[in-house]
Amino acid sequence: MMVYTKEILRLARRVPVITPEIVSRALLIPIKSARRALLHLHKTGRIRRICKGYYTLHDDIEVIGTYLNYPSYISFLTALSMYGLTTQITARIEFASLHRWRAPKCADSLGIRYIKIPKKYFFGYTKTQEGYFIAEPEKAVIDMIIVGQNPEVHPIEWSKLNPKKLIRYAKISKKIYDKLCQYPPISKKLVPLI
Repeated sequence: MMVYTKEILRLARRVPVITPEIVSRALLIPIKSARRALLHLHKTGRIRRICKGYYTLHDDIEVIGTYLNYPSYISFLTALSMYGLTTQITARIEFASLHRWRAPKCADSLGIRYIKIPKKYFFGYTKTQEGYFIAEPEKAVIDMIIVGQNPEVHPIEWSKLNPKKLIRYAKISKKIYDKLCQYPPISKKLVPLI
């Protein structure tokens, strides 16, 4: 175990969430050795176990959430709240993701939720200095529409959103664009731009 300790800790500083598979590939060691080494590091308090098979050195839940079900980015009402564009606070941090999360109890215990979106809509996000990914405000609204959430029922500061960017993102799908144009707070702003 001691042979791999330094290398695994070095890897965990670079990669926010590691698994036995990641360690095995990175260090070119058998998966059983990687599992034993991670378990040893966890038992000795040098690495934190997030849930079965997932480990980290990070404490920032936004960073952990981004890499636990990679790729994913903070979106929906959570992103709007983080930007100060709504007074509504979500119970969990919501991430847009390409994959369904296999361990919902693990995500629940962390206070996060993954919502799968189609690959063609997986854009419009940036990486923060802290190391997590977050949707641009306008894309967070479009993501809500994509997954069937109604942005109109939430206290969103529509006047602070860029209507041209909303339109550009909405035009990826006629259905999404039509729904966006139905919302009274922004339909007045969109009409002159159509």
